[in-house]
Formats: sequence, structure tokens, C-alpha cells
Amino acid sequence: MLVRINRLARGHPLSLRLAATALVAGPSMDHDATTVQLMPYLDTPNNGGVYKVWVTTEGDYLLWVGRMNDDKGPQRAIAAARAAGLPLVVAGPVQPGQEEFFEREVEPHIDGDTVRYAGEVGGQDKDELYLHARALLMPIRWEEPFGMVMVEAMACGTPVIAFPEGSAPEVVIDGETGFVVEDEEAMARAVGRLDEIDRGRCRESVRERFDVPKVVARYERVYDRARRRDGRFTRRSLSVPPRQSHRSPARELGVR
Repeated sequence: MLVRINRLARGHPLSLRLAATALVAGPSMDHDATTVQLMPYLDTPNNGGVYKVWVTTEGDYLLWVGRMNDDKGPQRAIAAARAAGLPLVVAGPVQPGQEEFFEREVEPHIDGDTVRYAGEVGGQDKDELYLHARALLMPIRWEEPFGMVMVEAMACGTPVIAFPEGSAPEVVIDGETGFVVEDEEAMARAVGRLDEIDRGRCRESVRERFDVPKVVARYERVYDRARRRDGRFTRRSLSVPPRQSHRSPARELGVR
């Protein structure tokens, strides 16, 4: 459900939660079971600060999103969800070369009840899966360089429970936007602690750390440090072509 909220909503999504619930839900809905997510949408000087307002009832399922391979661990998510006693929705494509893994590790568990397969999802369908999930499970066993699905989930107010591989301990703030755990058993136990996580704080954390202007500014700082390092990088005018090296690839490799 979408409504328009004027520019007063800017910067105060959490304080508007109850007011927005009353605005879009009306007296017939159970407000205690309703979560309101304010999501900036085309927030430009020309649109009056329009916000998407999603009114959702917290779902009864956990969510896993990714590629069907051992690194991403859908089979570990299935085990953790089963131990936690909650259904799991599995979403993601079966890419070429992954058919055998899917048929062996995932498909036998799909029953439409405890394990549901959503296939490859995107756009609003993906947003809805995130919004209604109790948590996103991220039982990875590889050095994840970033993990966009973690940020997507938290941007929708959904906590993330992740294994401590790669970037996960940096993206997930343990105890604040989710939990960082060692294995499937710990993941199942963390599900029982999800009431400790403020879903609004998950979203605010993404805004604070991964909003576009902040990410761009950090990239610029990194590039600037690289430029300054040992004087080896300098800015050149676009009108001046770079100096050509007279060293051949063979000489670079010590081969004449």
C-alpha cells in the first residue's frame, strides 16, 4: 500500500510510524501486528518529498536469497530454519552448472510448507519478500566481498543473521542490525533473539552507512589517497595525453 507523506516526513521516519499506521490502516486493522516502513522514493525538489509507505504484517518465515551453490549455503539455511522451527523461503536462480547441487541439496526439502521455493525474484516481488521476512539468513562459507542482499534486506527493515565470513561482520552490526554467528545451530538460536532487533534501526543503519552520497564520498577519499601515495599518481589535464612508456612488455618481464 502506498501513500504520499509531505516533506515533514523527511528525516523522521521512526517518529511517524504510529501516525502513518493510523493514516493508511484505519480503525479496522490490528495496529499491534502492523509495521510501517517509510522508504524514500524519488525524493527530489520537484515531487514534494514523496515517500513510499509499506504497511506490512511481520511474516512467519525466514528468507534466503542467492545463487545455488555451497558457498552461499541454501542447504545450511534450510537446516537452521528447521532447527528454529520456522518456514524458509528460498529465492534465487538455478544457473548453469548448479542443477546437480540444487537437485541434491535443496529440491528434496521443498514441500511448499516448511521450505518454499520462490525462484528468481526481483523488483517489488523481492522487496515484498524482504519486508515480510522475520530475518534474512546468510550462512555463507566464502570470503564474501560485500553481500548486496544483506544491505537490501536491512534497507527494508529486515535483520540479517550471517556467518562471520568475508564482509559480513562489517555489514551486519552484531546485536543491532542482526547477528553474526558461527554455525547453523547458533543461527537457529539467534532467530529466537530477533525481538531484540529494532527493524527501524536496520533501515537507519543502511541510510547512515550505505546511502549513495556517503559511498561516493568514501570512494573519492580512497582514490585521493591512491593518487597521493608516494607521488606516483597525479591528476592530468584532459588536454594533455599521458606519457607513453618506452619499456616493452618483454623488458618488463625480464625477457628480451
